[in-house]
Amino acid sequence: MGGWVKNLPDGTVQALFEGEKKKVEEIIGWCHKGPTGARVSKVDIFWELYKGEYRQFDIRYGYDG
Repeated sequence: MGGWVKNLPDGTVQALFEGEKKKVEEIIGWCHKGPTGARVSKVDIFWELYKGEYRQFDIRYGYDG
């Protein structure tokens, strides 16, 4: 599974997950809880066709692209 995650200036978190559907669904399930100390109020999900762009998972820093 691959993709990326980043914090946005308004306090939200944006992520892209790519891989086997079951694994993606598992990580989405975790997103509804978040890490210890997090407060998750909403999770928006947008499904797209698999493109095979990401072979690893990265943390993106900064607020640009």
